Amino acid sequence: MSGILDGRYLITKELGSGQFSKVYLATDVNNKKYAIKIIPKYADDPTTTSSHIALLNAEVTALTTLTHPTIVRLIDYSDSGRFVLPNQQEKEVIYMVLEYIPNSELFDYIKLTGKLSENMCRLFFLELLDAVNYLHCNNICHRDLKLENLMIDSKYHLKLLDFGFSIPTLGHDGSGLLNSYKGTPLYMAPEIHEGKKYYGRSVDIFALGVILFILYSGHPPFLEAKSNNNIYN
Repeated sequence: MSGILDGRYLITKELGSGQFSKVYLATDVNNKKYAIKIIPKYADDPTTTSSHIALLNAEVTALTTLTHPTIVRLIDYSDSGRFVLPNQQEKEVIYMVLEYIPNSELFDYIKLTGKLSENMCRLFFLELLDAVNYLHCNNICHRDLKLENLMIDSKYHLKLLDFGFSIPTLGHDGSGLLNSYKGTPLYMAPEIHEGKKYYGRSVDIFALGVILFILYSGHPPFLEAKSNNNIYN
């Protein structure tokens, strides 16, 4: 899909898609490249639209307070954008403009090359630890740490993205205990699978362990962290 977003960004091609949104490559008047996450607004389905906005707002709230070399930068945001298609048809959209990372997901890299050497694991994992420590020191937990949310930039450094499930470490009630079923099953801590209350920092650390296992072995330790799995035990 191509078109003009808010008269400022030329959408050129699709980079990826999720459950609610699509990410496009775009350029501005200076030909600078961006990755733009776009969610369409559906006038006939306000409930769906509000849930989309909630996810995007969580991501925007987190990214506007964070500045770290391993965390993707937020450039622009609008919950009332105008997307003009080549046939001049207009659509109202929600969008985020993010820095463009030209290389692939760490997931794709492992899929193509297999497991990494110990030195490569150490290099990538130290960068990831530094980013997550920075998040936690700023009282934010990510809750969806996974290979698919880690990009490799042009200098082969990591970039952490997709903060739609992020939340303050103290939660919304200030207790620090969370109870919503958020994340990706492969990387989720057992207490989330069991429907128990959990601490955001703890489940991020559990996901880090799964990531390190995959980096060094080339495959996941389990599909879900449950007591009936031998490797988890």
